[in-house]
Amino acid sequence: MKKKVLFYGNCQLAVIANIFNRSNNFLSKYEVLYASEFGIESIWKYDIVFAPFQYFGEKKYTDFVVDSISKAFSMADVIIFQRFNSAHDRPDEITTDYFYDKYSNQKQFICIPSFWFGGYFMNPRELDAQFTDIISYLIYKKNLNNKQILRWFKNGYCPEIEKLKNKNVKESIENMIAKEREDSKIYKNYISIIDIIKEYDRRLICYTHSHPSRYVFNKLIDRISHYLDGYMNYIEVEENDIECVGSTLPFLGDIHFFNKSFPHIKYIQRDRCMFNHNTLNQKYIDNQISNVYKLHMKSWIC
Repeated sequence: MKKKVLFYGNCQLAVIANIFNRSNNFLSKYEVLYASEFGIESIWKYDIVFAPFQYFGEKKYTDFVVDSISKAFSMADVIIFQRFNSAHDRPDEITTDYFYDKYSNQKQFICIPSFWFGGYFMNPRELDAQFTDIISYLIYKKNLNNKQILRWFKNGYCPEIEKLKNKNVKESIENMIAKEREDSKIYKNYISIIDIIKEYDRRLICYTHSHPSRYVFNKLIDRISHYLDGYMNYIEVEENDIECVGSTLPFLGDIHFFNKSFPHIKYIQRDRCMFNHNTLNQKYIDNQISNVYKLHMKSWIC
C-alpha cells in the first residue's frame, strides 16, 4: 500500500511538492494528499501543498479549517513541511510544533527551512523596492538624475556598494543559522541549507530574497529523497518547475556592480529567463526612483 504524503508549507515547498508529484518513481511508492480535497487553501496551480499562511485578513482560521488540516495530518504517513508557529493569530492546533508533538512517534516528519537570502542586494523594505538603498544613495549622495542612474547601473561601481553587500550577506547567513539552530533542536529529520547558502558567491542561489534558484531546488530535492523509503533515483528540476517564483528585478547579470561584487557566479540560460518581468531600462529605473521618493527614504550608506 502506498504511503500518504502531506506537504505543509509556503510557495517554496509548493515547487518541491510539484517536482515530486511528477516523478513516477515517487508516485509508485507515495500518494500525495491534495489541499482541495480537504477544502484548504493551496498556492497558485499547486493544489498539493497545504498553505496555512494563506489565512489572513478576511480568510480566517475557522473551525472547518482547523478540523480539515487536523484530518489531513491524521491521514498522512509522511509530512514534509516548513515550520509554522502560532504567529499571525494561527491556532496552536494547526502549528507544526503541535502536530509534531502529537504524531512524531507514529509518522515520518521531514522539515526544511524557509529560504531567505538578501545578499544579492535584495533586502526589501517594502514590496518592490529591492534596490532602493542603492538608488537612494545615487540620488542623495551622488546627486545623479534618472538617466545618469541608468548609466551607473550599466557601468558604475563604488566601494559603498561592497559595504551594502557584506552587510546583507552577513545578516542573511546569521539569521538562517539562528533559525536552523532553533528548528533543528525541535525536529529530528531536519534538512540544513546553510552550506548551500554559503555558495552564494559561486552559484546563483536565488531570484529574490525568498525565491530559491533551480540549483537550490535540485539540492533540496536530493536531500529530501534521502529521508524517503529506499533512496529514490535523482529527480532533476525541469525548467517549468519554478516558473511561478521568478523575480521582479532585471537580470542581475546585466548590472555592472552586481558582476563586480560577484565575479565568480556562473549563469545558465534559465537564470536569465527567471528575471523576465523587467528589463534594465529607463522605465525600470524611473519606477524604482519613484519608490524612493514615495517612501521618503534615505539609504543607510548616505
